Amino acid sequence: MSISEQATATIQRPKHSDICDKCGQKKPSPRNRERHNLLFAILGPALAQWPEAYDFQPMSEEHLRAWLLWKSGWCTIRDLEICGPTKRAAVQAMRFFLDSSDRHRFFTNTSKGIREYTPKSIAWNRCREADFKNIMDHSTALLESIIGVNIEQLKREKAA
Repeated sequence: MSISEQATATIQRPKHSDICDKCGQKKPSPRNRERHNLLFAILGPALAQWPEAYDFQPMSEEHLRAWLLWKSGWCTIRDLEICGPTKRAAVQAMRFFLDSSDRHRFFTNTSKGIREYTPKSIAWNRCREADFKNIMDHSTALLESIIGVNIEQLKREKAA
């Protein structure tokens, strides 16, 4: 075996899905796995230390994750305009809320009605690294300000 064959034998070959079909080069990693795992790792300790006096009270880690996504701006928005106290407006509002009952959603009042926020997926193929970095930066800053504990401490609590 030649020296170049020995050198190339130790190089890990990328999987076919990691290679660009057009140029044949390895694709850059779409996301940082450690940062992705960190978001899920800190939810449990953050929920355990959540202050009772805070306006928002998460019911589960999933509910807290959805709330953090909404607060980070990673959500879709839908508006319902309410035009006075009529039966039609009431039925329309009921349909709006019933349609929203399948997942964690958040609502605010607007000058003309109600605004619904639905957190978007942070799955690897639906959220770019730059977007996820913004979500993580905002989420960790928000958690640190609410519970008063550094994210590194939450990470250590999860590991313990």
